[in-house]
Amino acid sequence: MEANDYKTLGNSCFVNKEYAKAIEFYGKGLRICKKEDSINLFANRAVCYIKLDCFQKALNDTIAVLEQDPLHEKGIFRHVKCLWGLGRYESALTFINSKLAKNPQLFSSKELLDLRRNTEACFHQSKTGQYDILELMRHQQEKPLEPLENVAEYVGPIKIRDVPGKGRGILAEEDIKTGQLIMCCKPFAFYPYSDEEMGSRSNFALVDCILEKLSIEPQFRKEVFPLHTPLPTDLCLEMSQEDLELAQLHAIIANNSFEFNGSGGLLHSNHTYFWSGLWILPSYINHSCSGSNCTWSVYGDTFFVRAVRPINKGDEILISYVNITWPYKHRLSVIRDHKFECDCDLCQYEEGEDEDTVEEREQIFDQLEEIYDMDGLMPKQTIIDCFNKLDSLRNDSPHLNFPLANVKVIRVLQRFLVERDTTASTTQVRIMFERIHSVTKNTAHAKFVVSLCLNVLNCLMEDATSETGTIQGWIKQLKNDLIAAHGSPKALLYVGPDMLELLKDMLHANDFL
Repeated sequence: MEANDYKTLGNSCFVNKEYAKAIEFYGKGLRICKKEDSINLFANRAVCYIKLDCFQKALNDTIAVLEQDPLHEKGIFRHVKCLWGLGRYESALTFINSKLAKNPQLFSSKELLDLRRNTEACFHQSKTGQYDILELMRHQQEKPLEPLENVAEYVGPIKIRDVPGKGRGILAEEDIKTGQLIMCCKPFAFYPYSDEEMGSRSNFALVDCILEKLSIEPQFRKEVFPLHTPLPTDLCLEMSQEDLELAQLHAIIANNSFEFNGSGGLLHSNHTYFWSGLWILPSYINHSCSGSNCTWSVYGDTFFVRAVRPINKGDEILISYVNITWPYKHRLSVIRDHKFECDCDLCQYEEGEDEDTVEEREQIFDQLEEIYDMDGLMPKQTIIDCFNKLDSLRNDSPHLNFPLANVKVIRVLQRFLVERDTTASTTQVRIMFERIHSVTKNTAHAKFVVSLCLNVLNCLMEDATSETGTIQGWIKQLKNDLIAAHGSPKALLYVGPDMLELLKDMLHANDFL
């Protein structure tokens, strides 16, 4: 076969997203082609490496391209993208600026000018941790499963350290403010899917993705395998090296991957997309149910971690791997699947909770579920009685009464909100939302807290007897909640545009946003 035949085969594989195979064919072509015919093979192989996040190998290929043709636009573009992928944003900016300065004819390329502008933005993001939250939210609304382009990684004032009793964790190197971004990370492996049934093979898909990357770039082993949980010694002795590494990868995915499968949220959701992914740095963040001080979000394929309350220098960065409103036994099962224990205040309290109390709470949940499913108007007083009884079951520790935010409660209250027909019923549902807000604010479920605040304000604005001072107090609370959840009150433009319009006479939009 001729070099051009291998190029054709490689191109076919690229179209089919078989990047590893394409790399193999381009490599075979490079081994037999003349030097003057190698430029397209190098350029094509580089983009395949980029697709697999093998940026150092891709960079080497772009260097080979530019050595032959310093003005090769695709070579320049891909060279900059490789530097992005390696976290070398300043080098990328220096490179593109140098190319444009020395070769004015390149200014005719809109693609390269856009690349410079985006590189400047990435360099700024990597230094400041400041991102356009509205652009992130727009991407998530329009293209939730597509990779987030033109966004840099960022690591705030944190370090991986040994944590007594936990192995490794992440500690704050400086004081961190509420809403401050702690990290923004690209995935090591990401598996998006739109069919819920496909989720059953998500772990296998992630392992396949990792194996493909390791086969091309063995250096990645240094990033992945330190995450593994040691396997039983007797099992290790019985396995071949290849089978052992495969078992370790499955353990790594089981214990360190994150997923969104439409369940576990505090609000009823109609999402039709799902994903599972492995992000290296976030995998070192340890868990706490009620003690978590951060919230995490994924936009496209990019993982953001943000502080939901002030974190002091030396404190551990903590997120919740579970929904804190789940019953204790359910949370415990998930936590133990991840091979650790949680000793937060909530877990310690619920471990010793009386079984009769647990059973009574479940009966209330069942009753609320029946009410939600009934035809016609719901019995509002029965709902209020159920809520008050649920609240009374934890009178000794009201700040830990997270069952108030259970999805079965929230669904009924959302319907109550729609069906309210008097000022009295508006006040009643507002009081219940206020109570749930008081428990959940400053927790990992920051986006849910924003929705609670919006519900409270909606009730207040519809009640002609509401005092201006009370409304202003909740407007201030809304701003604080938006900062904790999204880093900026501008997020209201996406999560509550109707509320912004409703409140326009009571706040100066420029001051609020």
